Amino acid sequence: MRPENKTILLFASKSLLRTYKLVGFTKTIVLFSVVAFFSVTLIIIPINMLMGGSILTGMVINVIVCTTFMPYHLYQVLSLLVELDTLRMEIYDTSIRDELTKAYNRRYFFEATRILENTDSHIPPHTSILLIDLDDFKVLNDTYGHATGDRALKTLTEQCNLMFRNSDVFARYGGDEFICLLPQTNHEQAHEIAKRTSERFSEVTIKAKGTEIPLHASIGVATSSTEQKLSDLISMADQALYKAKRQGKNRIQAL
Repeated sequence: MRPENKTILLFASKSLLRTYKLVGFTKTIVLFSVVAFFSVTLIIIPINMLMGGSILTGMVINVIVCTTFMPYHLYQVLSLLVELDTLRMEIYDTSIRDELTKAYNRRYFFEATRILENTDSHIPPHTSILLIDLDDFKVLNDTYGHATGDRALKTLTEQCNLMFRNSDVFARYGGDEFICLLPQTNHEQAHEIAKRTSERFSEVTIKAKGTEIPLHASIGVATSSTEQKLSDLISMADQALYKAKRQGKNRIQAL
């Protein structure tokens, strides 16, 4: 296929999908059939007249084409485009989600946070990071089994998703550690969000072997006071989390 034909086909496909998302399937078929009718009229009628036919004959041919073949083929093409678009979105969603918890994964976290970076790859002031780590996760796994540990991670994810804002970027950072970026959030606000998250999480228990197991998490908080690298801010949050663990766990530590 020639490059210009590929461009036209791509443009037509995108136009079909955009219209479908705006007005729905049936209205898209009707709308494009009407457009096709008037467009084809400009082609069929002149050709028919050049071949010795009349305007009426050309109109009849056009009506037959645009009320039978055109809607059918539009239906087939749009159905395929919608199916491919849905499949593409499902594949993309799978690629950015943690398989176990369905939280965003580490890859998506860094992709999403790039929108905050300036040309020098610095993030703006008053950007905060929370590093959340499930306390005694290894003990939980060793005592009650990995299925219980998995439930604990899912529970942490569910509770955090209820606490954080739509503008925040929450993801599984690795193992039993989760990370959340809080845009336009100063030190006091970030600490308050961490406090509410910790309190909510500590109210939750999971059942295993007939026992109600309380869950606790340590949280490291770091806030940028000036423009700085995201990696440096994460390192600060990691240091704060390490300090929280050393001071007895189930606590919030800020840098």
